[in-house]
Parts: sequence; structure tokens; C-alpha cells
Amino acid sequence: MARLAPDSNSELLKIRAERERLEQREKQLLRSVQSRGLNEIVRIAGLYQLDADRISAALSRRTERANPGIVVSTGRKVDPKFRDPADPAKTWSGRGKKPHWVQHLETAGRLDSARISQRASV
Repeated sequence: MARLAPDSNSELLKIRAERERLEQREKQLLRSVQSRGLNEIVRIAGLYQLDADRISAALSRRTERANPGIVVSTGRKVDPKFRDPADPAKTWSGRGKKPHWVQHLETAGRLDSARISQRASV
């Protein structure tokens, strides 16, 4: 690896020191701005008699509206209703996006042939 000339090395050290100083200043300014913003939020919350739970719920709803493609699962599992005849390891509950094999069976009008009988799943 080529070595830098002494004056280039010195300039590089100065730039790095300046960058470090600017990063520290940025962090300081960000803390100050955030602190003022938080104080304003607390002032407005008091003015409208809003508690932390109501504010948190409103922020959660805003996040959900901003990311409509994100689905929050309830965590409840349901039994599969269909099994792929070509690969019995593949199943589908009848909820959510249809797998390709379900789409093909549906197009062919044979989706009922993949239905898992209630008696077999008990």
C-alpha cells in the first residue's frame, strides 16, 4: 500500500478531527431539538388533558396507517383446510394469500379435491 506524504497525512488527521468535532456538535444539537420538542409535547398533552396511554395509542395508529402493508398477527393458529395432492407436506388454512398450488387447483376447478375432511383432522 502506498504511503501518504507527510503533509497529506497531517491534512487527513485534521479532516478526521474536524469530522469528529462536527459529529459531536450534531449530537448536541439533536439532543437540544429533541428536548424542546418533548417539552412542547408535554405542554400540549397537559393543555388537552392527554395521558401517555392515549398518546401512545395514537402513535401506534399513525404507524399502522403509514405502513398499511404490515399485518399485525393475532397469533391464533388455525387448522389447515386444504392439502396439496402433489406434496402432502404443503397445506393452506384458507386464510391469507393463496399458494400457487391452490391457485392452479382453483383454476382447474378441483380445489374441493384438496379439502381436508373434518374427520381426518380430529
